[in-house]
Amino acid sequence: MKKITFILFCLTMMFSLEGYAQFDCSSGVVLTDGYTASNILTNGDGGIEDWNDPNPTDSCSENGFYWDDDVYLFTYTAGASPEQISMTTFTRNSWNGLAIFSSCSGTALDNCLNADVNTSGNVSHTVTANIEAGQTVYIATGQWGTPNGLDFDVTSFSVTTLDSEPDCAANALADTNPACGNYDVPFSWDASPGADGYYLTVGTTSGGNDIEDATDLGSDTSYTLLAPTLNTDYYWTVVPYNVVGSAMGCSENMFTTSTDGCYCESDTTLVDGTGISNLQVGTTDFASGGSLGYEDFTGAAVDLGAGISSNVQITFNTGYSYGVNIWIDLNDNFDFEPEELMFTGEETTGDEPVVFDASFIMPVDAPLGNHRMRIGSDDTPEDSADPCNESSWHVTMDVDVNIIEVACSPATATATLAADCDNSQFFVDVDVTDLGDATEVTDGTDTWAVSGTGVLQVGPFADGSSVDLTLTHTDAECDLALGTFSNTCPILGQICETAIEVMSVPYMTSDDTANYLDDYENGSSSCSAFYMSGDDVVYSYTPASDIVVDILLSNIGATYSGIHVLDGCPDATPNCVAFEGSSSTNDRDLQDVALTGGTTYYIVISTWATPQSTTYDLTITENTCTDATAAYSVESDCDNSGGFFVNVEITDMGTATDLTVSNDQDATTYAVTSLSTVQFGPYANGTDVVVTISDDNDVNCVQDSEALSQVACPPANNDCINAIALTNGLTFDENPLIATNLGATDSGETAPGCAFYQGGDVWYSAIIPADGYLNFEVNTDDSSITDSGGAVYTGSCGSLVLLDCNDDGSTNGAHPIITVDDVSLAGQMVYFRVWEYGNNAVGTVQVATWSPTLSLGEDNLSAFTYFPNPVTSQLTLKGQSNLNKVSIYNVVGQEVLTMEPNNVEAVMDLSSLTSGAYFVKVEINNQIETIRVIKQ
Repeated sequence: MKKITFILFCLTMMFSLEGYAQFDCSSGVVLTDGYTASNILTNGDGGIEDWNDPNPTDSCSENGFYWDDDVYLFTYTAGASPEQISMTTFTRNSWNGLAIFSSCSGTALDNCLNADVNTSGNVSHTVTANIEAGQTVYIATGQWGTPNGLDFDVTSFSVTTLDSEPDCAANALADTNPACGNYDVPFSWDASPGADGYYLTVGTTSGGNDIEDATDLGSDTSYTLLAPTLNTDYYWTVVPYNVVGSAMGCSENMFTTSTDGCYCESDTTLVDGTGISNLQVGTTDFASGGSLGYEDFTGAAVDLGAGISSNVQITFNTGYSYGVNIWIDLNDNFDFEPEELMFTGEETTGDEPVVFDASFIMPVDAPLGNHRMRIGSDDTPEDSADPCNESSWHVTMDVDVNIIEVACSPATATATLAADCDNSQFFVDVDVTDLGDATEVTDGTDTWAVSGTGVLQVGPFADGSSVDLTLTHTDAECDLALGTFSNTCPILGQICETAIEVMSVPYMTSDDTANYLDDYENGSSSCSAFYMSGDDVVYSYTPASDIVVDILLSNIGATYSGIHVLDGCPDATPNCVAFEGSSSTNDRDLQDVALTGGTTYYIVISTWATPQSTTYDLTITENTCTDATAAYSVESDCDNSGGFFVNVEITDMGTATDLTVSNDQDATTYAVTSLSTVQFGPYANGTDVVVTISDDNDVNCVQDSEALSQVACPPANNDCINAIALTNGLTFDENPLIATNLGATDSGETAPGCAFYQGGDVWYSAIIPADGYLNFEVNTDDSSITDSGGAVYTGSCGSLVLLDCNDDGSTNGAHPIITVDDVSLAGQMVYFRVWEYGNNAVGTVQVATWSPTLSLGEDNLSAFTYFPNPVTSQLTLKGQSNLNKVSIYNVVGQEVLTMEPNNVEAVMDLSSLTSGAYFVKVEINNQIETIRVIKQ
């Protein structure tokens, strides 16, 4: 090795060690004032990994993943005085973070003081913190995921001694609402130079602290006083602080809230349909003002009686189901509080128009007089539960109501449905807790007399019917609506409670899930988040003793169906016992399902999304044997038959003593009595082979493999060692080769790190021209491959050094182009690795190396030919001009043969060379070209 090469190698290793060594808190680079550094690199997967696992518990409100992968660490310890430190970096990679932490243990950073992150590359980060005398801090640049490596400069690091506390904050403002004294009041102030944070004191007297008492706000320069009191004086003081101390003599600020209060706003310009067309409260109708998100019906108060039903009817014209909530501000404090919620419900039909009954019982102790009613409605029911809702697609209505005392004595009662599915009917139990002047319960046709408090059962009513019940009063104003009641009993097989019971096995049935309802949804099964959104049928089976069964779902009439076996009902968080779901109509075959005696299992058949239902056959049989266990593999035989073998390794005999192993392509069978491996084939590429293993002692134990095959033999340049030499051209179109990935496997070389490499790579080589400039490019061939990746390497196969990796830099489709521009590489052979993005498509692309700066003759040497290649012993070269000199080099650059034929033909004896790749340098008329040959 030349001396200069050795020195460069050592320098490279020193730099690499700096990148690899940082993997704990003690390995950080010690900083001093004025520190800078350039081109700090880490090597991704090969370098610094798995910091902060788990992630930092305190990362200055930034995502801790920014310091979870590659991390480059610095440390700094303050001197005898408090100091302000600041670092600025410039990062070329994306998804980088820079932060200052006050603690570090092992590989875990914590207690963040300041952070700056960005998802973009080629950006600057700056962090600043004030630290105490003698304090040690940790400054970390980190990488979150791709590109999984750091590439940055430290452009500045400064230290400033802090010898005084900060000044008081300027421009301290309280933004009060002059019209609404109960509205929140935002405070704000300018950041004070040199401050670490701010203490805030708020009170209702001068110097008072009954709201905030020197509360530490950290670095925030704002605060919001929530729900202030009307016509009240507030006093507040903000005091900046740092590690030296707190600002002195900061002024107290004061403001007074308005005497008037306001209700919160709830409006939107986005309305479903035309919103509402009418609102009826009591006996008063309010016509809509148009397609509005807020309807103001205040002004004339509507009388509503205390302790009796308050009528509210909303006519929706939205075309969607709507959640509805109603509040009344009973204490008149301009706030709709949870205890003032009168009604919660949902209009579920989505019809347009539709009248929704939102009536409720006014509390008997509701304060008499005028109050504000707010009705909130939204196509997202959760949003309608917010009286100050400002989301889109809602309608909010305000009404003034006057709560009055009624002359009659209202009853108090609740009603509960009682199903009687055994007799296809239901009852309603009416629990009267205060009779008042009530006399009877009626459904509009029949009546049931009420004589006192207690439970009165009314009915029966036919299953599937609907009834409206009212507890009537001598004064109709005090009639109490009990509600609307209906019930439909589940059919056999619809839900767990009515599951079809499997009494014994074997069991076989044919059915259609359309005969049952859709009761369970995706996510109900612990087996899968899917395949339970269509119609469901439920079977139950309780074996008397432990048993192993096979459960077969066959003759499936639709796609996207699944079968779940659970040890409990889907709505009761059961354990998954067995499951199979698929988009195909192939059988779902659950074999060797072990069931425990005395446990009830539920077998649920359903579909996912569409279709809604499917026909099926369900067969359950007891498994009297245990299948053998086998491992299947495909073995290439490309060098001989050009096809492949199938190997079957029996790793467990199960309960069998004798097995027969066969295949579906020929009559070959094997009798297996012990653990062993058998081989079938060879077969032609593309043949699907299914292997069958049969238990000779029990016909119930027969199993088939998946289809086993080899698509094609690998291409000649499947591996780096067999790279095909490219001829450099002035343009791409001059010397392109057609590359195919049909049959290509993973070459085993280190993954390149771009263009979603998943194997299936092919290899080429090229010689770098004298000026060191060469493009390596892939273009579309026949559109069979539309996306590819490429990587260029120096070195030798097995120990390659990545120069660059590219995804879609070419202007010809989503294909790569890599430019090498390094005169130090002139004359060297480099490798070009090409693969299809994700390795999920097979076809061809064009591959070429080219340079517009090739000198005359360098791109098209005086024509000569050489053969054979691969070569066993003699290599023949023929030129149109004399071959002046021919030299042969091995892959590490050593000259192993040379001759000066000075003739148009030369024959070289390579029989003494070991098998492998060699480079042949041919000189003709002072022009040189290098070719690659394989010695067998």
